[in-house]
Amino acid sequence: MIMERKAVRTFGIILIIPAALCLIGFILTASVRFIAAALIIGISYITWLKKDKKSSPKKKDIALRVISAAIVLMLIFSVPPLGLSSRMLWQYPFQKGFVGMYRNIKEPDRFPDFRDDVLADYRFDYLPSILQGTGHFSVRFTTTPERAAEYAEIYSQQAKWTLSYEDISFTAPQDEYPDIFADRDFWENETGAEVYIIDGVVDWNHPHSSAVIIDVQTGKIQLSQLG
Repeated sequence: MIMERKAVRTFGIILIIPAALCLIGFILTASVRFIAAALIIGISYITWLKKDKKSSPKKKDIALRVISAAIVLMLIFSVPPLGLSSRMLWQYPFQKGFVGMYRNIKEPDRFPDFRDDVLADYRFDYLPSILQGTGHFSVRFTTTPERAAEYAEIYSQQAKWTLSYEDISFTAPQDEYPDIFADRDFWENETGAEVYIIDGVVDWNHPHSSAVIIDVQTGKIQLSQLG
């Protein structure tokens, strides 16, 4: 009986480690699924302690509980996060790495190392493509007008389509150029921004594009991937 209770406590102590890792994962990525995983582990831990006080559980029962919790955690992390959004620039490398673990939308190779250029208004936004839903991967921020002009010089040479922001409707796909993802709140009332669509397909059913939106006057920049 004493050995059985010690086994329960040992398993409980071991569970503290993955629970702590889940909390760290939430801090680094802002993904709520880490909180859900930590809660599942915590509930299992508390349940075992209560059972330990009432009776002496068998090792087989303990093992089954551990396996059940492991299966639930595997299911939770088997699919990409259903959405991530953050204004914390230091979280970006961890969020990029977390999202990159899944076969879904990831940071495009064309994204530069922009972190040193961020002065204000930073936001990372991610949504996976699921079934017929089109996801996106987006970063926006404000830099100096001079640095924004350098971005414009680079991407204007790479773009297959170059349009004015005012000429694009983001509520419906277009027939002449690929649909893109844009942060409307960020670009509200902007009249001088240019849209550089690096690549993409004109397909209303399965939109796909990689675009950069730049306003050299205000220093606003958005790098985005759709689909």
